[in-house]
Amino acid sequence: MRGCMRGLVAMLAFTSSAAALEPAPLVMLPVGTKLHQDDGGKAVVWTITESKPGAYAAERDDGISFASIGGLATPPLIYNGRHGLERQRITRGDPLAIYPLAVGRSVRFSVSGETPSKGWRWQIDHACVVTGTDRTTVRAGSFETYVVRCERVPAGMTTDQTITRYYAPSIGATVLTIVEEHRNNTKWRTELVMPPGN
Repeated sequence: MRGCMRGLVAMLAFTSSAAALEPAPLVMLPVGTKLHQDDGGKAVVWTITESKPGAYAAERDDGISFASIGGLATPPLIYNGRHGLERQRITRGDPLAIYPLAVGRSVRFSVSGETPSKGWRWQIDHACVVTGTDRTTVRAGSFETYVVRCERVPAGMTTDQTITRYYAPSIGATVLTIVEEHRNNTKWRTELVMPPGN
């Protein structure tokens, strides 16, 4: 029994060290980078059209454009609505404070904005934490990843979305995203089909 216990401890130590990751600094993929994804069974390709610290703009192959603010891990981590149709700004906190990514790091911030075409004004609070590491296998391959879990709470409401992203520092991109929509009890996933490229 003692020998089995030593073997189990050794195996756990090996598993832990195999999944160990160095703290991951912010990496911005360059303009022109393409991200091939399976979005809930639909093949999509994003092309980065703007890249600067904390902000991406990208266009999908079907013509939809999005911008992100607070690029916590990868484009497009937090959709800033259809690019040009909504005006948004970070009104509290700094999303980039979560960097360098490491287990236990967290951040809270708020995004306020308006949708002129609808006459809407709104605020959404975000709370994100790096919950752990994982060996994540998707169609693009197997990667050591940080697991970043974010709760999205519209003002005056309870959490409407929980978004879990598996970010691979080795390629500077999220390889898997799982979104839980609490209002209608649905869940969908987006995974990377091939490593980022041109």
